[in-house]
Amino acid sequence: PNPENIEYLRTKRERMGPLCEWAVMRCGEDMFQQWAWSQMKAFDLPTGMPISQVARLFICEVCGISSRKDLDTNESAARLLHVRVRRPYMVWLESLEAKKVTA
Repeated sequence: PNPENIEYLRTKRERMGPLCEWAVMRCGEDMFQQWAWSQMKAFDLPTGMPISQVARLFICEVCGISSRKDLDTNESAARLLHVRVRRPYMVWLESLEAKKVTA
């Protein structure tokens, strides 16, 4: 493919790997945004930062990356995503479900 071709560039830019896609999807979800915000309370966040950006910043900070696309190319970042984001988030969701059942 010719890199000068606009359609080629658009398709290449829009393509996301599975980890990036997972991160982007979660950053758009209210529950993940709330959880990420609760994890970022200790950080000095800019006033008025949209909560979806807080979620993105959380993933990037925790995984040591500047873009969520790096999750699919950086093995260390992918490992950190699983250990410090995905698993704790799932535990948090499960604890919310357990609270609903016992309530």
